[in-house]
This record gives sequence, C-alpha cells and structure tokens, in this order.
Amino acid sequence: MTYEILKTIIELLKQTAEAELGLELTVGATFDPGPEFAYSQFKYKNHPEIIVDRYNSSIGETIAEVNHAAKLRGDSARYAAFPQGIQEGTAFGTFLGKQAQSYLTALGFDYLWLSNGFGFTPYPWTMLGDNFDGSQFGKADFEKARQTLLAFWEDFTAACHYPLEARGTNFTTGIDLAKDCIPLADLYKYLPLPPPNSPWGALNFDFGLELAGFMSRIAETPKGDFMFRYYINDPWFWQNPWFDLYEGQPFDLYCPLVTAGVDAAGQVRSAKTIQFLAIDTARGKLPERCPREVIPHLLRAVEEAPDNFGPVSWLYPFAEYHRLPGDSQLAFFGDFFVRSAINSGLPLNTVLSTDTFRKLLAEKNERLFETVLLAPVPWDGAYERELCQFISSGGKVLLYGPFNGAAELRRLLNISLKEPLAGEMELELSLETDTFRGRGPDKFKHDPAISAGGVRELLTAADGYTHVDALARQGAEERIYALTCSRPDWRGGRVGWVRGSLPFSTKRESGQELRMPKNYPPAYFDASVLPRYQLSAFGYRLRQVREDAATPASLLLVSRHNNSFVFSGCQTNQTTELLLEFPDGAPVISGRETPVAGRQAGYVFSRTIRENCRLFVEQKERSVLACRERPPFPADKVRRLLVTNLQAATVTVFPPGDRMAEFLAEENGIRLGEERLRRRKEKIILYDINGTLELAW
Repeated sequence: MTYEILKTIIELLKQTAEAELGLELTVGATFDPGPEFAYSQFKYKNHPEIIVDRYNSSIGETIAEVNHAAKLRGDSARYAAFPQGIQEGTAFGTFLGKQAQSYLTALGFDYLWLSNGFGFTPYPWTMLGDNFDGSQFGKADFEKARQTLLAFWEDFTAACHYPLEARGTNFTTGIDLAKDCIPLADLYKYLPLPPPNSPWGALNFDFGLELAGFMSRIAETPKGDFMFRYYINDPWFWQNPWFDLYEGQPFDLYCPLVTAGVDAAGQVRSAKTIQFLAIDTARGKLPERCPREVIPHLLRAVEEAPDNFGPVSWLYPFAEYHRLPGDSQLAFFGDFFVRSAINSGLPLNTVLSTDTFRKLLAEKNERLFETVLLAPVPWDGAYERELCQFISSGGKVLLYGPFNGAAELRRLLNISLKEPLAGEMELELSLETDTFRGRGPDKFKHDPAISAGGVRELLTAADGYTHVDALARQGAEERIYALTCSRPDWRGGRVGWVRGSLPFSTKRESGQELRMPKNYPPAYFDASVLPRYQLSAFGYRLRQVREDAATPASLLLVSRHNNSFVFSGCQTNQTTELLLEFPDGAPVISGRETPVAGRQAGYVFSRTIRENCRLFVEQKERSVLACRERPPFPADKVRRLLVTNLQAATVTVFPPGDRMAEFLAEENGIRLGEERLRRRKEKIILYDINGTLELAW
C-alpha cells in the first residue's frame, strides 16, 4: 500500500458512487492518539514527549495516548509540511494541523475524524483526570486547563481548514467538566456536530452512561443536528458487536435513536446523521447477514423517531455547568446520578437545555407542561426563579441533588438545612418499591466527596401538602431523603425531590487502574432507583419484579411518535416482570396478552424491548386482555385492533393525529354512540366497555 494507491482508491470510490448510485460520497481520514489502532514510530520512538505520562501518580496507569497540549522537541527529519524539520517547542496542534492539511489535500480526503477522545483529554476512558483523582476535585486550575485546551484547537484549525468530526469521551458533559475541565460549549466553535453516543453500551451494558452522555451533548448543539453511531462490525478486534456482544439484538440501536433534543422553537429533534462502524470484520470480510438483520431495525427506528416530549424530560444546565469550575462536583454527581437512574429503569430519553426551557416557559409552550422535568436542584444564580415560576404555573418537576442555596425553592418545598450526615445510613421508605423474591436492602452509603456533600435537608414543619417519601437515619440523627409536594395554588403543579447518593466508590488503591466506579455490594440500597418510584406521584407507576437485589433493573424508555407511546429498552435479565401503569391506565400492547387489574399491566419482555402502544385500560376486575391486529375495515380505514375480555373498562385510545376524525369503535359488534365516548385533544376515552372491543381509524 502506497499513498498513490490510497489516493486512487479514494478517487474510484467517489467516481463509482456518483456514476452508479448518483450519490455524492465524502471520504474522511482518522487521527488516532493512542496505541489501540495506530502504534507509530513517530509517537513512541522519535517523539515520546507528546505521549501522556502513562503512570500518572494522581490517577494511576492510563493508555499511552498523545497529549493534544504537548510541545515537540526539535528534529531535522523531513516532513511534508515541515521539510526543514521541527523547531524546538512547536505546538503539537500546529504540527498536526499542517501535516493534516497537506495529507488530506494530497490524497483527496474531505474531512478529518479525531478518534478516541483526542482534542478533549488524554484520559478519555477513565472517570479520573487532571482535576479529579478519585477522592478530591479541584486538582487543576480550571481556567488554565481551559485555555490550554482551546490553544490546541486554535493552533490546529489555523493550520488545517478541513471539516472536523470528533469521537469525544465515553462520559457526559458534566463529568468531563468535572474530571478534566473540558468546556464542550467552547469546542462547539470548531465542531459542526457534537460527539456521538459512546459504544460502551455494547461493551458493558452501561446504557445509562451512553444515553446520559448522549443527551448531555445534544442539549445544545452547534448547528441543530447530531450524530448517532452504531457498532456492528469491528475491523480492529476479533469480536463483532452485532453477533458477539449484542447477540443479534437491536436494543442498543433503538435506545439511542429514541434519544431526542428539544430546540428553542419547542421542536423535538432526533439524529439526522447516522454512522456505522464498520462494514468489514477484522478478517476483511463483508458479512451480508449483518446488514440484512440490522437494516429493518434501523428503518423502523428512523420511521418511528420521536416527535414529542417523552413522559420525562431532562432539564440540563448546559450553560450553568460551564460556569461552575469552583464546584465541579455538582456536575459530576448530577450526571452520574442520572446515569445510574437510567440504568435503574427511569424512562428518560428527551433533553432540553435551561436556555431552551426559559424561552419555552416565556412563550407558555403547552408541551412543556405535558412532561415531567427531571432537573438538578438549582444553585444560587442558576435557573431557580424560572423553575419556581414553572411549578406555580402547573408544571411538574422531579428534582435531584443537594440544596446548596436555592432559598426560594427551599421555601416552596418546606425544606430547611442542618449539619450534614455521611457514610452508612439506614433508609426508611414510604414509597412502593420493586418486588424482590428475596429481601431488599434497607441501608445505603453516602460518600460526600462524590455526592456533592452530605445529607442535610429537613422538613421545616408538617403542612399537609408535603409527603416524605424517604428518611435517612444515622443513630439518633434523621434527615429527609426524598419528598413530593403539591399545593392548591400551583394550578396542578407538582414537585418531587430526592437527595441522591452515588451507588459506588471512586477511590483508587495505590497502583490500581480504575476506569469506572466500583459498585457497592447488593447489600446496599441504590438510591438512583428512587426517581422511578417517585414517578407514581405523577401518574407513572413503573415497578419491576426482580429475582433479588443483585438482579439489575430493566432499561425502559418511553418516547412519543405520531401520538403513540413507543417502548424501547433492554431486558437485562429476562426473568424480570415489568408492572406498568400510566396516567390513562394500563398500557395494552398489540400482539400481546397481559393481566390487567385496576390500572396496571404486567409484561415479561424479551431482551430487546420495542413496542408501540396506543391503548390504555382501567377496570376494577382482573382479567387477561389480548390485543390483536385485524385487517382494516371499512375500506377507508388504515388500521383495526381487536381487544378481548374487557370487564366494565374505561379504554383510552391515542389514534394518529391525522386519523382522529376517522375513529370508530364497536363493542361486541355494535357501534358505540357518541354518548359512550369523549373526544379530547389527542385521545378518545370509551366508557363501560365489556367483552370485545374493535377499534378502527
């Protein structure tokens, strides 16, 4: 292989795409900073000064990657852009930029992909960094680190004028800020697209980190679009994710593709740029079975992309986090807590920034009041005033984190502060929890170093409107750990709050490489499940029947498409039963049978959860309901459903928005009159239904 051959390959790819397929093909090159894919003599033999210290005394052994901030030693070798050699002290960004400009131009490339965290941090795969050693934050000078990073981007882009895409890290915006002082907002000046979702869902089933990281980046985007990246084959390693890690299951395709951002106009945005890695295997094979199996799922995911807020939406303080260098542990705790909550079954796939929230609130956007906002407790000068206004105007909010200020919100929620508690504590819950076939834990650990301080909240006084959901006890001391509150003058507004504790340790033993946190044993309660439990107060009762506390919770996301509810997720343990209740009753899914009693349905899903639901049922008597597809009839209808074994049920139907006027219902073969149903903006409610119900639209 020579550069001339490579140039010819690029030319032929483009010519063939245009001549035979009518496509404009762009070809990019990759710069990889580490030994994983590119072990080069330049990096490791001639110029080892550009490699980060692998044996960092603060964070332990790391991968030997190029440090973007490095300065080169002088040499007299000839390079394409430096024919007289490298001058002593040349910034690596300048050297790489000029070399890339020459290389991309000479070979006919169209853009450059910065791989494996390059341009962000030399520690992209560890939760530790220059600013956090596992025990303490504030190890670095934030502004100095920020300026050093931006100097690389300025040097590089001054020398290389090609479009750039970046892989980024495996973590969230807040975690990157906390551990490595990475200001993503500043990097958006140089990147047309945010970094994509992480591939760690395929490697370790940490979907919470993948999805929280994805959402934290798309809360604000440079140009409105963002990319989804999916691993199906791996040309560098022996394994091929689709077959060997996903086992032919598309859960990690559906879940990131129901991740959606909200723009300033209130429109829900899904990924328009979709990337695959890769079409070939490590043996250079192109397995046709792989695309045959993947493409139908991809098309379905794109066709059913979210077009409305999900039941829960993350209010992400993108701008505020960038102004928090002195208290970065808030961002670290907040993002890791949300990551853990998603892993614990919290249905979160929609995100909006605080700037977008302010604009939609000022416009009294209806959609904003139809979702539950998951938000960190604001700190002084953040978004407290707008949040209080939203609540008192009928908004629904689920808060997490410590009250480090927020005096108005504390008054609203009847909270006062006392000396903090930390360490091991007992937990007393007054919430309905998951069911375990063994006994569940009743104690938890709270590490103030990574959980943004100790637990110090108290109820000021009993007021009849505030319900204490959880208490933390340590000896004779007691603190409120979770509550819900709704007052008559809030116009239907409701607030839940959980203090939260990270369910793991980040402390590193001497000589230990610690990329990810060490989970506490199952004997300790994982408080990140509490937001899911607290959703009951908002009409979403989502419980799981698990074998024991060591059985991981199932991942379940709920998105909206064309007025339907789309369930996506991963049944991490296929013995788990999901008990689901929504504001309109028990979800009844087409093609399935489910026992319904009251407003609850029970399902045992397969590994991949992907269901589309338009029916909800409430009935006093328990019966097993079956929902089936039927040929659409009469001829002007496009869909017909049959539901059997209803017992004096109230049935709520969500037809497609453009078919509401075409709706008809038949009970035991007799058409229902208008007196038996009520039409609302986006749903139709049928009353006292017995036996068989047929629906068409």
